[in-house]
Amino acid sequence: MGWFSKLFGRDKKTEAKSYQVQLLVGDDGFMVAQNFTGGSLYTVYTQAIWTYICASRISQDISNIPAIVQTRDVGSKTWIEDPDHELNALLDRPYGAAAWAPSWNWSQMIAAGTLRQELGGNQFYRIVDAPSRLLALQLYLNELKANEDPTTKTFTTYTPVGSTEEIPAEQVVNVMHASPDSFWRGVSPTVANEQATRVDYAASRRVRYDMETRVAPGVVFKVKGIFTVTDDQYNNIKTKLENTYEGATKQGKSLVVGDDTTVEGAPLHQVDDIPTHAANARDAIISSFDVSPPMVGVLRDAKYTNWAEAKRAQFNLCILPRLNNLYRTINTQAVYPIYPDRNVRIWYDLVQSPLGLAAIAERGETATVYHGLGWPAAQLNEKFDLQMPPFDGWDKANMPAVVAGRVPGEGSGDPAPDDTDGDDE
Repeated sequence: MGWFSKLFGRDKKTEAKSYQVQLLVGDDGFMVAQNFTGGSLYTVYTQAIWTYICASRISQDISNIPAIVQTRDVGSKTWIEDPDHELNALLDRPYGAAAWAPSWNWSQMIAAGTLRQELGGNQFYRIVDAPSRLLALQLYLNELKANEDPTTKTFTTYTPVGSTEEIPAEQVVNVMHASPDSFWRGVSPTVANEQATRVDYAASRRVRYDMETRVAPGVVFKVKGIFTVTDDQYNNIKTKLENTYEGATKQGKSLVVGDDTTVEGAPLHQVDDIPTHAANARDAIISSFDVSPPMVGVLRDAKYTNWAEAKRAQFNLCILPRLNNLYRTINTQAVYPIYPDRNVRIWYDLVQSPLGLAAIAERGETATVYHGLGWPAAQLNEKFDLQMPPFDGWDKANMPAVVAGRVPGEGSGDPAPDDTDGDDE
């Protein structure tokens, strides 16, 4: 059984039925059950187009931002990249040096884990450690079930679905989209867009079916003339048109009318067959994933002037919150218990990402304003995560030359200006 099959539960021998997602789409596009199985997770991902596009976009954006190991200078409280720290081996081979498969690097593992979280709500990693050292962080390809104490409502172990093994909770990292229903189980954005996914899936299948079978009328005829017709004449015309143009074998026939009559044709074999429902479903799905529409190819309102804003929205509203959730959880549950001084962390390198560079530039502009108001550069570097190296005087307050309401030498410790001309006035 390969890693992709495990990841999406395509193996019929694996009863991956623990996804807490309220959607299962059948071949006709309608809900037939209340829970995801592994197979239906794969089906929705590959066949519900906007779910596929959004999950793929998020996965690519997050995994393409490199991870680095940083150590903190205690005196300056500055995080600095440390390429010589032992945790760098984890980024090259997160499953461990002795692992035979998969031979992923960190980016590949995070991409697969992010897909699991967007579609199923969770990504689970198992911690492999030795005394005072984190050896490996392995993405679980099977689903985990938290064993909860019904009395205390806490849990101490996880069990892989289809197994009786119990894994201590402290050996598992659980990165999730928070759920209002459970402390131990995340919820996917797919739950929020359940109805929209059904509509989008059904609409696309309906259009494809109509195009293949042409059972729907090819044209709606609106006959206009300068004369009026009786009810009998109207019914005769309607019957004639139906007999002539209705049915799969009669599509495409021509209609010849007199000089005083016009005909307007309205083709029905287009995606706009169900325009409102399809567009609304797409927008609802995109919105539930927090994705900026132009980033997934919805370009109806995109212009050169607002493209930068679309990228900024994609990073600030979608990618950055997920990055923080991912890396803060990994550090809190895997790194800090082994390195309790908390002076080392696995973090993301915004400088190596176009989206990240735009975010740093925006933060830098805001930090410049605060620096002009007197904030020390060291504090701004920490608050805005600017990743600046320390420099002389960076922990000193930057007092501008003129501050409204402040007179040099008056209660500030600054020397009063010299009176070089002897004039007391």
